[in-house]
Amino acid sequence: TDSAYLLEIPQIIASLKESPSHQTAGELIFRFFHTVALASSNIILPLLMRTFMPVYVSMGTVIAQLGYLDDQIKEFESIYQAIIHGQSQAARDYDIQSIENCRKWIGSHYKPGERFHAPVSASADTLSGK
Repeated sequence: TDSAYLLEIPQIIASLKESPSHQTAGELIFRFFHTVALASSNIILPLLMRTFMPVYVSMGTVIAQLGYLDDQIKEFESIYQAIIHGQSQAARDYDIQSIENCRKWIGSHYKPGERFHAPVSASADTLSGK
């Protein structure tokens, strides 16, 4: 792994803990995954992920809107701890669990073919994208 990129991850997690706007949370969620990809020293994965940045940001924004940001942060902390302790299988397992949870969280509110709409209890910035 490229340790210079790993040094950025705690700041990304700290920024997520500062209760960012939903849009900013989505951007930070993308930044977490992209930084992990950069740290892997895989030259193709970060480029591929960059292509899907709008998808990551959109899904991350929805996760924040639905109130699952704290859960996502805990998953990121688990992934990061596994990486820095050289537990690659655990990091993969946490990542796969994170993907499954994302599917579950979004699926709890958004069904295929439906347009996403903010939950009734969402704050005003949910609709404005802040």
